[in-house]
Amino acid sequence: MYYEAFFDTMFVTVKHSTGCDEATCLDIVQDAMLKAVRKMKALKSHQHTVAWTKAVAKTTAYDFLRKRQRHRRMTGSMDRIEPGVANAEQEIGELARLAWVQEQLKELPAELGSMIGLKYRMGWTLREIGEKFGMKTGAVDGKIRRAMDELKQKAAREFEIE
Repeated sequence: MYYEAFFDTMFVTVKHSTGCDEATCLDIVQDAMLKAVRKMKALKSHQHTVAWTKAVAKTTAYDFLRKRQRHRRMTGSMDRIEPGVANAEQEIGELARLAWVQEQLKELPAELGSMIGLKYRMGWTLREIGEKFGMKTGAVDGKIRRAMDELKQKAAREFEIE
């Protein structure tokens, strides 16, 4: 039932995240479905399930892109890039930025990292997060907003973004 309900969501997410051809996207979706079914837990609502499903699909897609890039580096291969994929340098840059963001999020205090994960990965509302942590909605919004502003400033310095 999960496969039928969320196949299209996963496929669109993977296609958007990778830009790969249909066959490659179908392979990635298959891997993502297996991961999702193996690690699935009870979620609060359909909205949370959709957000979690998209997160699994994106993570699997990024894992695929990293694996493919490692393979190319190891073999010294300059294989033709599939239609729809921008270019290898852009792909590497995006993966490097993603890895940097993930490392920065790990360095946050556990509570703040959980709040950000619930908001952006799981799709929880500020009210729901506030209830979980015993805080008012405005306080949750302020904590998350300040952390994200600081992360944006660090990213601008790290990647020389204006």
